[in-house]
Amino acid sequence: MQIQNTISMLLISSALVVPTLSSAVTPLPSITPHREVALATTDIKDNSNYVIPLSKMQRADRSWFPETVLNIESQSTRHTFKIARGADLNDVIRFYSDQVTTEQNTVLFECEGRSCGSSNAWANNFFNDYRLYGRDNNQVLKVLQNNEFYTVMYINRRGAGDVMVRIDQIIPMSEFKVDPTFKKQISVNDIAKIRLYIEDQPSDARYYLAVTASGSTTSEAFDAASENIDDLKLGLGPRLLENMEFVNLGNSGLEVYGVDQLTFIEK
Repeated sequence: MQIQNTISMLLISSALVVPTLSSAVTPLPSITPHREVALATTDIKDNSNYVIPLSKMQRADRSWFPETVLNIESQSTRHTFKIARGADLNDVIRFYSDQVTTEQNTVLFECEGRSCGSSNAWANNFFNDYRLYGRDNNQVLKVLQNNEFYTVMYINRRGAGDVMVRIDQIIPMSEFKVDPTFKKQISVNDIAKIRLYIEDQPSDARYYLAVTASGSTTSEAFDAASENIDDLKLGLGPRLLENMEFVNLGNSGLEVYGVDQLTFIEK
């Protein structure tokens, strides 16, 4: 167990860098409301977990969630704008995109229309704001990062005709850096997708497969992750796992790896 815990700590420390960032040294740029804005609200959440989406919305294990996410402890400033019904959707998208797309910001993920997945899931499952729900082919999502904070922007036209805009600015409580050996993250329950990913890798690819689980105690979480590993071994078979080594993280490192996730980490 001591050896296993040591490996777990090494994996966690490889993905995190500790220097503190705070809002005192990270002033956020203001978001200018569109000229036809009908409602504007701002909500600030301190010391809360924010899940940054890095892929489209998909259905998995009876729920909807992006396939790839980044979990960070953060201070987040969440702007919501309701634009009048007569506003041109493309004009609204350009107006807010121009504000968040700067030379300092790197685009981590973006999608539009049906390529984003279910708008209903983005509104209700991810942002927890039913007002963001609209037609799938009207939506736009952008996720950006600079040296100090992340930005998540979601825009859609509602069935009633008004345009809803959500822009979240997320300051990490500690500077988060994804190690280059961190390759892929997939739900432990999606064995078909895990199989496809392994089959697409070069024959000499070697990975640690870090597995997490939830539990009311640390021991229960390790037991649950162990059951997940057994199911994965049975579902994938020895051929695909020849160059793979499972690591049971239990509920440690959830801020990095998420819950019930399998993370490919290059050896």
